[in-house]
Amino acid sequence: MKPEDRKKLLLSDTAVPDLFISDYMSSLTGSAVQAYLYLLMVQGNGYGVGEKEIASRLSLSPEEAKGAIAELTLSGLIDRNERGQIVISDIKASEVDRYILRNNRDGISENEPISPPDEAREELARSIERTFFHGSMAYKWYREIDTMLFEFGFDPDVIYSLFQSLYENNRLAGVSRVKEKAVEWQGKGIRNVRDLDAYLASEERVAVTLRKLGKRLRKKMTGFDEDYVRIWVEKMSFPYEMIEFAIQKVCEYSTVPSMKRANEHLSTWLAVGIKTLPEAKAFEEEQAKLNSARYQNEKAAKGNIGTNSSGQNFSGVTYTDEQLKSFEDDPEEILRRYSPETTGDIPR
Repeated sequence: MKPEDRKKLLLSDTAVPDLFISDYMSSLTGSAVQAYLYLLMVQGNGYGVGEKEIASRLSLSPEEAKGAIAELTLSGLIDRNERGQIVISDIKASEVDRYILRNNRDGISENEPISPPDEAREELARSIERTFFHGSMAYKWYREIDTMLFEFGFDPDVIYSLFQSLYENNRLAGVSRVKEKAVEWQGKGIRNVRDLDAYLASEERVAVTLRKLGKRLRKKMTGFDEDYVRIWVEKMSFPYEMIEFAIQKVCEYSTVPSMKRANEHLSTWLAVGIKTLPEAKAFEEEQAKLNSARYQNEKAAKGNIGTNSSGQNFSGVTYTDEQLKSFEDDPEEILRRYSPETTGDIPR
């Protein structure tokens, strides 16, 4: 190879900030990541490009290129100079500025001795950084850890568990996920490990109940179904067996299982102090007997309507409209007309 031929080969390297890989990349679309890397390369070589060049070089439509540039701008990764040209933002300098601003606001001095609470905070941050960020955690994550410690009042073990939960569910892509989870746990009254264990155990019971009911009913459980299940498990503290029995009772008189009807059964059991499945079965058997007796009494009462207990004979007796009207005004009149002396039916 001749020396002049080496210029024809693309052998240079493009430096990508670790901060971009750690904090920005996962929240961007593929087109935005491609555009950012291409901008890093061309501007590192002293060139400038616009949306048209990016679309052409990366085989993007004009709309896709415009959307990618908008994403990068909103994320703070690029900006435009006074001539409207795209320039790469110095995200590392911005990170340092935020760190200095936070320390100045908190009044932290470099020579100030570290207190035991600060040591615990630093140890927690280092542990999270090593475990979930492979030793490269941006400063904004430290800020979120401080927020959870001092504003939310979480114990360090609770914060670590929060990060672990998001990591295991592949949701540790951005700070927003951490904030959402922290607000959710704070709303549940979680502060220490004991609170967290109770909450997670309750969540597991809800999840298991939903799975079992979905399998038994052969349906995909909806958010409305989950709302009922949470009430039964968290508020009423009923086990799955009693919930299943309530739905079985509904199926006895309905072809479509109704969570609302099942809730009526469970609410009744709660009101009368029923806590176990045998108690619920005994209660329902007793209710069935009472309902059957009530039905028989009502049926007998309806059968007696219109019968004459005195054995009076109404055959062959007719009355005019005026006579019938007089019966309505004076009930004694109809009894007098039905008497044996009036009809001529003298008993022998």
